[in-house]
Amino acid sequence: MCYLTALLTTRVISLAPIHAQVVPAGPLSDRTCRTLTTCVRGREYERVAASATSDRICVALRACTDNEFQSMAPTTTSDRTCTTHTSCTAAEYEVSTATALVDRRCAPLTVCQLGREYASTAATNTTDRVCTALTVCKEEVGGALVPFK
Repeated sequence: MCYLTALLTTRVISLAPIHAQVVPAGPLSDRTCRTLTTCVRGREYERVAASATSDRICVALRACTDNEFQSMAPTTTSDRTCTTHTSCTAAEYEVSTATALVDRRCAPLTVCQLGREYASTAATNTTDRVCTALTVCKEEVGGALVPFK
């Protein structure tokens, strides 16, 4: 049988195809076998498994772009999944930077209370604004200090 061989690992013995039959045996001829394609680990994954009569199909792993991160790692039988990085809106700032393996995290900007606070430190793309209480001006009325109106 040309398509099965025993592979010994440290824990198990498994039967794995190493050849595929390309020409079946006939009454006057032996079968013809071909060595199966081996997918290059870390560069390819097996899209279609080998069978006794067909070779496996290996496909190059997808490369995430600069605007994407790897949201699911590839396996020997599946491609990696890439997802577009989150973009912070005008009402958010960036809490953590995007990388090839991690998405960017955004948080809402603090909103200063109108008439009670002002933005003492302006927001940037990566920092929140700081709100500070407005100074309460006072005037003397009848010998007592009262808030200015």
